[in-house]
Amino acid sequence: ARDYPKRSWRLLLAWLFAAAAPLLALLFIEKRIRGEEVRLRETFLYWGGGVLIAATGGLSVSMVLPDGVFAAGLETFRGVKAALLLPLLLAGAVLLSGEEARSILDRKISVLDLLVFIAGAGLLAVLVNRSGNFSWHVSGLEIGMREELENFLGARPRTKEFLFGHPLLLAGIYFKDHKLFGTACRWAGIIALASIVNSFCHLHTPLTVTLLRTVHGLWMGGLLGLLLIWLLKPRLPKKPAGSL
Repeated sequence: ARDYPKRSWRLLLAWLFAAAAPLLALLFIEKRIRGEEVRLRETFLYWGGGVLIAATGGLSVSMVLPDGVFAAGLETFRGVKAALLLPLLLAGAVLLSGEEARSILDRKISVLDLLVFIAGAGLLAVLVNRSGNFSWHVSGLEIGMREELENFLGARPRTKEFLFGHPLLLAGIYFKDHKLFGTACRWAGIIALASIVNSFCHLHTPLTVTLLRTVHGLWMGGLLGLLLIWLLKPRLPKKPAGSL
């Protein structure tokens, strides 16, 4: 297995790519939708731009760590789970204005706030644990579904991308005028962007397989996102009451 010099520095650079790319993708989306009318066409265009930025970040990880020991699985890219978790924790800095952040920090903590925090922390813990192929949170039924998708598609898309992240991100972009709902959906939806980058961090997986599973996650997540928008449209008018 061929080795390349300055691996420790390249590992640090790769981790920075992995952690920063989802946030940059979300920032791209936020800048496009701020103050603009977002129709279905723009929703998919901005989502696609964010996905492209995330995928570029993932490919950058592969480029700076071409060492044979990673490709052979003799050494792993450490910090993968941290790079998946960090964008979720820092997304608020992109989504919330300074005034909104101060308002949240200044409010008194209620029992409901505490329960929401505990529930959120629990969900994050489950998410990080599930970032591998197998964990004690994955049921036998889900493992069977994963195997069927693998056999049918050739490369299994990640559940957190096509079933949750992409649909929520698309809904968050389309319904961005519904401030609380839209922001919450985009915050949760960043998991799809982080997961795309995370897939490329599994350096022992052939690049063609990672690209294929990402593409499958996109078209499946896009269809589910379109369905979610269609289902929510009658319940969430495009312009909420009181907006200009």
